[in-house]
Amino acid sequence: MYQNNLNPISGINKSHNFKTNDMNNGYFKIGAAVPEVIAGGIYYNAQSIKKLIIDLNAQGVEIAVFPEMCLYGAAYSSVVNQNTVITECEQALLSIADFTKNRKVLCAIGLPLRVEDKILNCVAMVGMGKVHAVIYKNTDNQKISFGEITLGDYMIPFSDIAVMRGACTLPVNISVYIGNQLFSQNNCANIILNPYAA
Repeated sequence: MYQNNLNPISGINKSHNFKTNDMNNGYFKIGAAVPEVIAGGIYYNAQSIKKLIIDLNAQGVEIAVFPEMCLYGAAYSSVVNQNTVITECEQALLSIADFTKNRKVLCAIGLPLRVEDKILNCVAMVGMGKVHAVIYKNTDNQKISFGEITLGDYMIPFSDIAVMRGACTLPVNISVYIGNQLFSQNNCANIILNPYAA
């Protein structure tokens, strides 16, 4: 059961209220947010995302989904082999995570990340002051052989599909996947997030 509300404020496209037992009189608020971005303008894009996080938090949104690669502001193919850009994206992500410290919204934010010798199209689950998980887009049925990556001073869960059980303080199970294929994994997710940008 959900209630659909169009919400034109500051790039927030839709919010869905999902029925749960504990939140907001039985409803759980989820928003899709589209920040104003500049291709390669990582600092600008991070500030734009932070402004939307303020708006989302003020509206009582518990989970926000941002588009794939929004922190970089351009397609994945344009970032390959640009190590400086990747480092800036990592620093901006940690800055956004710190910015969420006193806010209740959990955000799925798209960005490129360097993992070993590869640059991958990823989504980071960020909220309550930290990065909770990183999910990479699996385009060639590639499996990366480790389940954690180092980002800043933290070891963060890393996979092509993530199921966050009782994420942060939220009483739901959230599954995160990037891509145009239907999510076929059998899991116990109440909510499936897919920030895929066709």
